[in-house]
Amino acid sequence: MERKEPLYHQIQNYILEQIQSGVWQPNDQLPPERDLADQFKVSRITAKNAVLGLVGKGILYRHRGKGTFVSETGALQEELSPVITPHKTIGLLLPPMEFHYSSLLLTGVEETLGRNGHHLLFKRIPDSSEEESKAISAFLDAQADGLIILSRGNGYFNDEMIKLALTKFPLVFVEKFMRDYKSNAVYCDTEKAGYLLGQYAAHSGRKQLGYMTYPSEFRIGVKERMFGMQSALVDHGISPIPAERCLQVSPKLLEGLSHLEHNLIPAQFEEFLHQHPKMDAIIAADALTARYAGIACRATGRNDMLIICCDKPQFELDCVLPSAYVDQFPLSMGQEAARLLLETLDNPDTQSRHVVIEPKLIQTKSI
Repeated sequence: MERKEPLYHQIQNYILEQIQSGVWQPNDQLPPERDLADQFKVSRITAKNAVLGLVGKGILYRHRGKGTFVSETGALQEELSPVITPHKTIGLLLPPMEFHYSSLLLTGVEETLGRNGHHLLFKRIPDSSEEESKAISAFLDAQADGLIILSRGNGYFNDEMIKLALTKFPLVFVEKFMRDYKSNAVYCDTEKAGYLLGQYAAHSGRKQLGYMTYPSEFRIGVKERMFGMQSALVDHGISPIPAERCLQVSPKLLEGLSHLEHNLIPAQFEEFLHQHPKMDAIIAADALTARYAGIACRATGRNDMLIICCDKPQFELDCVLPSAYVDQFPLSMGQEAARLLLETLDNPDTQSRHVVIEPKLIQTKSI
């Protein structure tokens, strides 16, 4: 059976026909993407991806805040051939993680794929090996051309992932990598991120430090971040944070929408503060634990608490805000993962490689 032309290509060919027939002249503005979406009865993201594909070819150009226009070079071409470059469909697998962090990472992947004329399928799964395997199988059944898989568990790789790596299926891991098999990977230097947290805490002059984190087996970066943070304290002449001042937070907090419910504060955060009345600084593993810590501090009158965390915190009322955070650049991580996968799809014989994102400490008073 003949395959119907994708709506994505129909939109692009419609635009090319309008330019070739002279309906749209150089520097003419295109209709808004929402109008194209309504005209072809597609989602706005499909219309946007179609337009961005022609921007990438130099036929159109975008002006921030104004819209999309016909370029001089695009309109002057003698013959504008219909778009025949096949799009790729990429699957993105997301385990439980802090909402804003995962949103930025997803945006980075989608933005890069859309700009290059490709489609994205993504699925959020619970922290389950069985659900992870089912999601991978579902992507393959949907004929995904490549996969981007985020870390789940302490560096664990299921059989499906190993098979994909062995068969050289286009694949990029995010936040982890295979040591025994060649595979592409993009990840932040989490040990350095932890070191930056500990270094800031050491320079703050606070004496009674506490740490809020997930179990070390939850994700490989948890252990590396802890090691980096404690190493920084020792390097600056401060004793490591003892176990009794380390609150182990359940990863279940990352599942569902609990982190969006502003009045919900897990009891363990306030209990931790009551157990340590002299604690004057908290290092948090991510923006979610920092948020809960800040709400608990405000609720218990600990307004002078110094809080620092990994990832950009969300500002809100009735919360002691972090003084600084370590940015692991999830948007860039998503962009790099998509670019690396597209390179692999374009050149299947290229050597696998790793892209390491450098973290950076940012003081919140500067943003």
